Amino acid sequence: MVDDSLRRDIITRGPIIKHAVVSSTMRAQLHTYYNEIPGERVWYPTEVGVSRRSNILVEGATFYAHILRGGRRIVPIRQALSQSPCSALVKVDIFGKSYHGEVLDVFEHTQRGYGSTMFAEMRWLKTTSASPVTINNWLLFPEHDVVVSEYDRYMPRGPTVPPTLIPMTWIRCHLARLTFHDHKPKLWLTISPEKQCSVS
Repeated sequence: MVDDSLRRDIITRGPIIKHAVVSSTMRAQLHTYYNEIPGERVWYPTEVGVSRRSNILVEGATFYAHILRGGRRIVPIRQALSQSPCSALVKVDIFGKSYHGEVLDVFEHTQRGYGSTMFAEMRWLKTTSASPVTINNWLLFPEHDVVVSEYDRYMPRGPTVPPTLIPMTWIRCHLARLTFHDHKPKLWLTISPEKQCSVS
């Protein structure tokens, strides 16, 4: 077996789409992200107790058409001409637990004391216990991290749901996805090709 995961230490930026203010939702998640890691506290400009010397959250960011991870292109859904999620489907590792989702946007954010960080805005597939086959043979192949999810449904935001803003370094690999049209209701099945058999 060979490890086919993306090389997380190599991120190549694609063309710049725009320099813009991030959404209020993303600002809130940036604020949370910086204040959960060691370093100087980051403040909202209107926060009680803020001063002229405070590290104020930078509201602007640089958005990219795509990102290369280990030579593989991730095209966020909002930038894809066809709005297809094919190259936006990724497996993410968050503190040792894996999640399957789609990349909506990628941007670079620079904050005093933290440098520049590449972020991905995500939406997470809504998993289900339903199976498209009578006998779930996928359990025999745990290395492929097969996940069944509801068709065209995503996790709502909430305290028990993974953050929708993550550093790009948390992305492990792309995913392949199958649609089971004959199952009622329709289902998605995503497969991680992170480990593949080598051909001699």
